[in-house]
Amino acid sequence: MMKKLLLEKILRIGLIATTIGLYPSMSHERALIPESTIYEITYVQEKDPSRVTEQELVKKITTENLNTGKYSPNQAVELLKKSVAKEGGLPEPVDIGAFYCFVKNESGWDPNARSKSGARGLGQIMRRTWKEHNPGTNYNKAYEPEANLETAVKIINSNEEYFKEKHPNWKNISKEEKLKIHAAAYNWGNSRVKRIDWDLNKEKRIPKETRNHVKRIMKDYFALSKEEI
Repeated sequence: MMKKLLLEKILRIGLIATTIGLYPSMSHERALIPESTIYEITYVQEKDPSRVTEQELVKKITTENLNTGKYSPNQAVELLKKSVAKEGGLPEPVDIGAFYCFVKNESGWDPNARSKSGARGLGQIMRRTWKEHNPGTNYNKAYEPEANLETAVKIINSNEEYFKEKHPNWKNISKEEKLKIHAAAYNWGNSRVKRIDWDLNKEKRIPKETRNHVKRIMKDYFALSKEEI
């Protein structure tokens, strides 16, 4: 009986060893793949197509004949870059491509644009908002492209600080969701977005203008950042 059990144990060990021999470890298998191929596989698996570089976004704006109104694409990009640099940058959710989309949908890149409610210039800045971010400065300067875009950057950065303080889960939501909230807040006001618990699916509580504004910006940004550069 003891000999029979010992024989069965030996046979099981032999079978396991044979099976392991037939299926080498992943590290061994990986070592057999050329190093360049390994890099390509890793790159495909880890690259997030929604995260493109500023250089890629700028290239898309300047080479695809995108709407930049009274400016050449290069002039528009320089205005964007200059205003962002002057104000110390933009928050991570709103890169230069998103900023381009904000301006396109606010004014169609017309520095002389004026809305029915009185908002002025490229970023469609309201008088009260202008005074808040530029105390003591004449509101007519809102028609000056650089001053207007610098104020737009101030608004976006101010909203980001508000979201960090008031939103219960700001750090953990996706970049896409953050960008939607930024777009809604820029058009409608950050406190109003908070009032609906940050839920942009509550369409009945959001003005049609704001809903359309967010949809247009996300559509434009998706086309700009997701398509092949």
